[in-house]
Amino acid sequence: MEENSQLTLEEIKKNAIEKVGGMNEEDEEKFNFVMPSAMQITSIFSRSDKQFSSEVVNDISNAKSYITKVKKLFNLGIYTSDLTYSVLNNQSQLSIEYLRAVKQLSEEVGMAAIFNSGPLFERFEEYIGDKDSIINIMADLQESTDLYVKRSDQEHLAMVVFAGAWVEGMHIGMANAVHLEQGSDIVPRIVEQMTLLSNLITGLELQPSLTDELKNSIQDIRSLRTYFENIDGVDLEMFEYDLNKITNNHLNEIKSKVEVIRTNMINTNS
Repeated sequence: MEENSQLTLEEIKKNAIEKVGGMNEEDEEKFNFVMPSAMQITSIFSRSDKQFSSEVVNDISNAKSYITKVKKLFNLGIYTSDLTYSVLNNQSQLSIEYLRAVKQLSEEVGMAAIFNSGPLFERFEEYIGDKDSIINIMADLQESTDLYVKRSDQEHLAMVVFAGAWVEGMHIGMANAVHLEQGSDIVPRIVEQMTLLSNLITGLELQPSLTDELKNSIQDIRSLRTYFENIDGVDLEMFEYDLNKITNNHLNEIKSKVEVIRTNMINTNS
């Protein structure tokens, strides 16, 4: 897993979703980019984690409280990141519970077929003590998900799921960072992930139906991007940044804005 935790942005892109579909030709031109999986996002931060903390994950009991499809899609991504975090930290029973939550939400948003391509859940329970086998099973789950959304022409939904996974991965990484400060090992990983924001916003804006929940999340994510791109030494268009100019205040503000986005996504009151 050490190799996965040090993936560069280009290496991540090689293994990512190729293109988001379910759109007209003009929109597909705007959407011709790639994004990493929930597992890749969370594993990037795995070497910066302290001991496993149940405080940083979304409570499993919340899964039954999400009503709208957007909230379910966001939290399908969030729970997938929590599942990865649990697996990487050898939390066997919790991993099974998060997989159940992922399965439940997949069924509720019409993606039950993801778990019908083979006995994924049964294999997961059988090999729960073997981290390498579990990681392989999760890779199969990601492959099954990608295949399903492409065949069903619902790849646009994958971007909503990814938004939740991205936010949760960033939240976990920064919450568990040993030192969230200038010069620490986690800073390049945080900054690398920030370069995905423009594509993430584009993917959400091109959804067939822009609900108020989506619009609010887009606004929150755009606020984060605007803050980051206005930091001296950052050029998002050229994918260039000077790590020496990203201060502790910048990092704390990025963390604060990620928490705002996440809070709105996991909120069960809507």
